Amino acid sequence: HWSQILIPGELKSNPSADKAPKEWLDLGTYGREVLAAQDTRRFILGFAICGSLMRMWEFDRLGGVASEQFDINEDGLQFVFTILGFLWMSEEELGFD
Repeated sequence: HWSQILIPGELKSNPSADKAPKEWLDLGTYGREVLAAQDTRRFILGFAICGSLMRMWEFDRLGGVASEQFDINEDGLQFVFTILGFLWMSEEELGFD
């Protein structure tokens, strides 16, 4: 249920899916649904992994901003730090008021 999602993610096996606007819109739709269901959120963070390429997203009520993509196989340390960062975030860092 959207009211229980902290960080939405999208997993695709195809690395070229990261370039398709439809895939970006899918994650944007998830962001919109979470913000609609959780009115105490100022923003949400999300991620997309397409093949071995990862990109982080931040959505607020005006839109979204994406990070540069990186290869989780070539930069495993950044991947681990990202996932651990998500796990260790406070409610404020997750966008809650």
